[in-house]
Amino acid sequence: MKRKKPAQDPEVQVSPAPTKNDRLARLKRAAAPSDEESEESFHQRMDELLSYLVHELKTP
Repeated sequence: MKRKKPAQDPEVQVSPAPTKNDRLARLKRAAAPSDEESEESFHQRMDELLSYLVHELKTP
């Protein structure tokens, strides 16, 4: 006999936890420089990206 799924409140939205591939795709998008971006803002964004990566590596 199949179990019925519990009814979900339509106002409650549960987002799935990001997978390793989701995070990798986000990092690849973040690392791609845009044509209109200044070198300074690119370097600032890369610093933020590196901080994020270090945080992710330290988090189990």
